[in-house]
Amino acid sequence: MVITPKAAMIVAVCTSAKLPEPHMLLIMTYRIPVESWVLEFPGGVNDGNDIESCALRELKEETGYVGKIRANQEALVGFTDPWKSDDDNAIIYVDIDLDNEANINPLQKLEPEENIKVIMVPIRNLKKEIEKLVKEKGLKVCNNVWAFAEGLELSQSLKL
Repeated sequence: MVITPKAAMIVAVCTSAKLPEPHMLLIMTYRIPVESWVLEFPGGVNDGNDIESCALRELKEETGYVGKIRANQEALVGFTDPWKSDDDNAIIYVDIDLDNEANINPLQKLEPEENIKVIMVPIRNLKKEIEKLVKEKGLKVCNNVWAFAEGLELSQSLKL
């Protein structure tokens, strides 16, 4: 049975001739239930189109950036909290060329109730960069971002 994802979670890698290394695009969103700004991946609800179109639309709306879907990926649907709901999403990998003219002065297209700040952090030390943001800005971190950073650090320590 094929499941159509209800939402897209966007893992966006930013590159530029001006950056010494690739950066991860993340967002900070104020979340009322935890009464704090939360570091998250961009993403949003699938409006019935294909999940890749949903991801690119949400990326543009939430961050102002345009990107390209990374080639040869199959969007696996994962459940966010299967013990309490059937909410699911697909992780979509997107490459953002910051030197692309469309990304020079990105403009968000937020809904009136949205308050989103865009942040880029070096991928190489993603976990340390997140820990620094938590300490300096008092952010909380969405579990999927933290798990991604932990997985990246593990793969680097194992030299995979």
